[in-house]
Amino acid sequence: MSCFPQPNLLFKIYDEALKIMDQAHSYAQENGPMDFVSEDAEQGLIIAMEVTRISSRMTQVVAWYLTQKAYLEGKITLFEARAEANKVSYSGELAANDLNGKILSRDLAGMLNSSHNLYERVCRLDAVFWRNTAA
Repeated sequence: MSCFPQPNLLFKIYDEALKIMDQAHSYAQENGPMDFVSEDAEQGLIIAMEVTRISSRMTQVVAWYLTQKAYLEGKITLFEARAEANKVSYSGELAANDLNGKILSRDLAGMLNSSHNLYERVCRLDAVFWRNTAA
């Protein structure tokens, strides 16, 4: 039996990550090309990097979810769930408004903030998991 986390919480996190990933994908397909064309080269590069940052964060969140779910369902052991490769660590990244909010579209800045907030929550949950399952 696991002391953490609850399946409903896990699914909400997973669902939120998929929604943010879908928004980022739609943005890249619909607005991204226009942003790259209409902005100068440096701003276009920043936009591309920030869309990539969203995808990277959400990919890590989904991987964390899958690991936690597998552990709760008994498909992997605590030892496997606690593998260093499965650890999520907060890197201290700044949210969009603190870093590039002045040059990013409102939609992209919103997605960056949403992905950052979800990533921070998962990092805190992962830290609790590691602390509560320490030998």
